[in-house]
Amino acid sequence: EEVESLCLKIAEEIVLSRLDFDFIVGVNRGGIIPLGYLSYFLDNRNTRIIDVSLYGDDDEPDISHEKIQIERK
Repeated sequence: EEVESLCLKIAEEIVLSRLDFDFIVGVNRGGIIPLGYLSYFLDNRNTRIIDVSLYGDDDEPDISHEKIQIERK
């Protein structure tokens, strides 16, 4: 319930900002549920998921994603 409520607040702020997005990005391993809520609340079914992995003592994350360009409309 808390995640849903927080996502609804974020969606309301996005709507009030009048920003328009082609798709919504979620981070795998924790961000898929919020991605689903935001997609539903914003009526935007175009979603992308990125993977971020941290293994061992390396401070640099391994980020896997498809190449995307993000710009304001």
